[in-house]
Amino acid sequence: MTEQIPQLRMVIRYLYRWSFDEPLTSGFSIRTYRPGDEEHWCLIISESFHEEFKLDKWQKQMLEKEGYGPERVFFIFDGAGVPCATAAAMRIGGEQHGYVHYVGTRPGDCPVIVETQMVSFH
Repeated sequence: MTEQIPQLRMVIRYLYRWSFDEPLTSGFSIRTYRPGDEEHWCLIISESFHEEFKLDKWQKQMLEKEGYGPERVFFIFDGAGVPCATAAAMRIGGEQHGYVHYVGTRPGDCPVIVETQMVSFH
């Protein structure tokens, strides 16, 4: 069986109608990458993909990708400040093309609605 790429395509036909004002689930917060968050990313993605991700994979899968920008790597934290979800938006081929890269949540730590919000609003 041949893998079809892309497997997921997101199209926003009317960007001016898209709202970024939706609140997160009560008690959760969101922010973009800060130095040191690569450890959070490795933990979240390892638990999400059931595969060990170490800093070398962060380097290869994030930093070395065309279109990487720390302002486009998002983390959600629970009420205790524990990182529980991540998603990144990458650009490729110029300003008109981008994709969501490595969306993950830690099992049991984030309600499904938080994962949906990561994809929907960022």
